[in-house]
Amino acid sequence: MSVESPRYSLPHRVIHWIMAVAILIAIPGGVIMGKLPPGQMQNNVYDLHKSLGVLVLVLALIRIALKRRDGVPPPATGVEPWQTMAATSVHHALYALMVIVPLLGFVANSFYGAAIPFFWLFTIPTFTPHNEEIAGAIFSMHTALAILFGILLAVHIGAALYHRFIRKDAVFARMSLP
Repeated sequence: MSVESPRYSLPHRVIHWIMAVAILIAIPGGVIMGKLPPGQMQNNVYDLHKSLGVLVLVLALIRIALKRRDGVPPPATGVEPWQTMAATSVHHALYALMVIVPLLGFVANSFYGAAIPFFWLFTIPTFTPHNEEIAGAIFSMHTALAILFGILLAVHIGAALYHRFIRKDAVFARMSLP
């Protein structure tokens, strides 16, 4: 079934795919970084994870601004209303998590006393007093919401692949490159 549907703007699609790569590296990086032995490799994975988090946060804010400025295409044609409602709900949750999860990581690092080296180009300093108890609580929220984020991403990716390879409709093309 091939049905045409309006696409997202090119800037929106490019940012989507940059974020997809960043998030798909950051989440597994977040899982393995604590399991690595202390040393330079662990430090590098932590720094990469933090850098990707800042990148995701900045790009999410840009995407939200683009959505507010340009709007979004109307829902894809030929899609069941319940699927459109589910997709909208998941997208809203993903947008919230694209901001909240990195922000929690950023704040937790600040309370921990750890500045964030952004891709080794410059360092974002801490902005809170050192308090490891507060940092630990915020890191716990960061981790719990990152797990939820991963679950919702799996749903999002599964739905995209379902539309691309099983339904063969225009849903996937709305966000594909070029």
